[in-house]
Amino acid sequence: MAGRRASWNATAIVFIGVGSALLLSARRRRKNIPCDLSSSCWASRMLVATALAQEAGQAMLDAKAHCAQEGKGKDGGGVSYKGRHDLVTETDRSNEALIQRGLHEKFPEDHFLGEETSADRGGAPSELSNNVLTWVVDPIDGTTNFVHGFPVTCVSIGLAKGDEVVVGVVFNPFTQELYQAIKGGGSFLNGKRLEVSKTSAMEQAMVMAEYSSVREEESLRKMLDTTGAIAGAARAVRQTGCGAMDLCFLARGSVDAVFGGVAGVWKPWDWAAGVLIATEAGAAISAGDGGDFGLMGDTMLGAATAELASSLREVLKDI
Repeated sequence: MAGRRASWNATAIVFIGVGSALLLSARRRRKNIPCDLSSSCWASRMLVATALAQEAGQAMLDAKAHCAQEGKGKDGGGVSYKGRHDLVTETDRSNEALIQRGLHEKFPEDHFLGEETSADRGGAPSELSNNVLTWVVDPIDGTTNFVHGFPVTCVSIGLAKGDEVVVGVVFNPFTQELYQAIKGGGSFLNGKRLEVSKTSAMEQAMVMAEYSSVREEESLRKMLDTTGAIAGAARAVRQTGCGAMDLCFLARGSVDAVFGGVAGVWKPWDWAAGVLIATEAGAAISAGDGGDFGLMGDTMLGAATAELASSLREVLKDI
């Protein structure tokens, strides 16, 4: 009898241990999405996108560590060129494959638009189908930063229903910053709600003017003219080379405005997740000329306040 009781006790301990492990695992999974977003109809997709962004982010860290261990220079990690100044790495391609495979496994009916697969097909489509869910992915936003070890780079995953982004996840593995947003639910950084600054005056604003890899003479002139105009009116102008992170900086109040697509070559994966994160934090978002922002457009102006957005457009109107 004592032996049988001991056996039952041992079995109970095993089941309790397994149950505790599963409960702990579930709690850890729930930590990957803020409580305020957990009841959304998009929560399951947010959880999957977050897990994939973190897995892809770890791959970025592993790739840089491998290069360091092997004594390879910054161009020694499988770097190739889509254009003279437009880099792509093996990690870009493997990350995109990882994310696409993971999303298809969980949501096989959803469409997929990624930077690298689009490049292989000759570019992004001119529009997304209405009422179709499309994942818009940049497997490494800021590839040149990643190659050089400049830690303003990230994985960006957005989900669009037609032209409207409903889920956004941006993860910077080098700083372990996880940005998340669901339409109507707010924006969060590592679980804490974000809010844009209250800056409305240009002379008090720090502005991001994000360019691109194009180097034609007309584009370069426009970049320099834009920088000069903003520098003459704002407190400061900056460029990081990572559009998704720029929009996250706007969302958290670290910068006050972002002008993307100065040379008119931004693509939907450059801003899909970031625009939602900034919008849900209170940013005013429009096209560069003040018209409605379109995911498939080529310019974007975001500002902490409508007044600042108007002032920035006035500064840029003749460029």
